[in-house]
Amino acid sequence: MFDHNGHIQRELLLCRQCGELHPLAAAAPYLTGDADLEAADLEQFRQLHRGHTLERALRLPEAALHDRPGWDPMATSWYRVLVGETSFYVRSSRFSIDLPRRHWLQMTAPLLSAHVELDEPLLQQCLSRHFHPQALPAEKATRFVVTLRELISGLDIDQIETSFDDPELANAELGPCPEPVCAQLLAQANGIFSSDWERSEIARFIEENRSEYGALAVRVRREVIAQPA
Repeated sequence: MFDHNGHIQRELLLCRQCGELHPLAAAAPYLTGDADLEAADLEQFRQLHRGHTLERALRLPEAALHDRPGWDPMATSWYRVLVGETSFYVRSSRFSIDLPRRHWLQMTAPLLSAHVELDEPLLQQCLSRHFHPQALPAEKATRFVVTLRELISGLDIDQIETSFDDPELANAELGPCPEPVCAQLLAQANGIFSSDWERSEIARFIEENRSEYGALAVRVRREVIAQPA
């Protein structure tokens, strides 16, 4: 089953009494892996919950939350499903790498700390490299980084456009430095860099590094700081 945007909406079978779910066959058969094994696992789930009320739940097409990078097979994940007209959170985890994932209904979401940040060591390194062979005074580089940090700290993370996930961090996305921030940064940099040459070079640095691939890229990060019981 697909939604109007073409996203796969995966269905799950929910046992109301136990609060446990089991994935049904994916919408695209070529994504499911071993179909026979999936069928056997589903039948085992039905047998374990025989006599219980089983309902279909539809996974909503929105990003899941993780307590570690999503590629980690031991990551605990949370996502939302729709059961009738009501949405619930589901916790997906495994006790060991040798055991399959299990999915449990939860009434509340994990508690998150959301913020926007920079890769400051990378920014410092790129600044030094940009001004080479001239030596950029450490004080000026630090003031530039702190200025940018302060400018992005006031951003509404829900309004930041991101381009792709950061593969090394859970729930982290990278995006270009917003246009208004770049304009403010350039204006404030004129008070940090004194010579015309420095100002010209920092303007070029901002222009060349403002994209999601550059040293000024912003990272939107949502960290799980507390898990529901």
